[in-house]
Amino acid sequence: MPRTDDVLIGMGPDILRLRDDDGDGRADSREVVLSGFGIQDSHLLPHRFVRAPGDWVYLAQGAFNSSRVQTGEGEVVAFDKCKVGRFRTDGSRFEVVGIGLNNIWGFVIDRNGDKWIQEANDLGFPLVPFEHGRSYPGIGMDRFHPYSPWHPPYAEFSMGGTGLSGLALSQDGEGFPPPWDETFFIANPILSTVQSIRATREESAPSDVQLERASDLLTSDDKNFRPVAIHFGPDGCLYIVDWYNPIISHNEVPRDHPARDRISSRIWRVRHSSQARRAPRDVSRAASSELPMLLTSPSTWTARAAWHQIADRDAVELEPRLAELASDSSAPARDRVLALWSLQDTGSLSSELLAPLAADAHHAIRREAARLAGELEMPPAELARWLSWAVEESDPRVRRAALE
Repeated sequence: MPRTDDVLIGMGPDILRLRDDDGDGRADSREVVLSGFGIQDSHLLPHRFVRAPGDWVYLAQGAFNSSRVQTGEGEVVAFDKCKVGRFRTDGSRFEVVGIGLNNIWGFVIDRNGDKWIQEANDLGFPLVPFEHGRSYPGIGMDRFHPYSPWHPPYAEFSMGGTGLSGLALSQDGEGFPPPWDETFFIANPILSTVQSIRATREESAPSDVQLERASDLLTSDDKNFRPVAIHFGPDGCLYIVDWYNPIISHNEVPRDHPARDRISSRIWRVRHSSQARRAPRDVSRAASSELPMLLTSPSTWTARAAWHQIADRDAVELEPRLAELASDSSAPARDRVLALWSLQDTGSLSSELLAPLAADAHHAIRREAARLAGELEMPPAELARWLSWAVEESDPRVRRAALE
């Protein structure tokens, strides 16, 4: 995961921070951020780093590894089999936030801040909302608590393969147009295809998610085409990592089989014919005064890069403009969420800002108001009174944020 001044890399039992000090594009220093990840199964090491507010980075681990993750504070956290964890970028904290599914290769945070995951083994969870503290059925069949219910599957269809290997969400005003907007794409290396799913929620019952299997984005007649990761890039195009191998199996075919290709691989870029070719905005070169405006960019990449820059620069001087955007009920929820994340990451939150947001019309704003109450360091009794509004909350995502 590249950041402003360094990059976080998972390698073997460690998560490393590599830094380029002289600007020549090569790392000059190497620091162990976290250690103790299991290496029993090499294709299931910690992966899919996703940046989140609060200086957290999410990651997933697969089925057959056993980890004892040691933080910079000396704490050791058990992290076994299929789980989702998160860590602070300085290595001071690591915690388990989700248990199961069977090999999560895809983790996406949408523009309203809702999280989604995808499992590999096509057992009814090609796409599912992710919530902290949930127990999903998977190898090991662990639960957070003995009484924890299993999160139900939402898909009534199969994707046709046991190696679903990536998740990307088309949610960019300068990206794919209808009918490919607001669509999740699934990398399926078994069938040499990139598939798609649409997810909708009923406003009257927001906990009920309906999944619709949509048309495949692409299928290759070349069976060596093996999409193993997919991401939308800064130009609004979909990038596909193609392992390009006649053999995809890691268990059923011997490791030394002569047909295994150890040389070829490719990266593809998919651009809709209506998309203008454009050079991505280099937000790292933008003046700090420009960043609040860039939070409202239709480009997901540009808007999130602006949030990252506000956080990395610790731009506390932007607090008045960020608070104004966060409180503007006429602005899109996605812009207001990024403003709140920016305020959190610069330590600029206040109860005066958050209190009115509890009555906002959009669930994402109410969810953030509940979640961010924990950042205010109120005494427990005062916090309980402050969150009393959540007792009558209709959206389960907001109630869960208040409970957490």
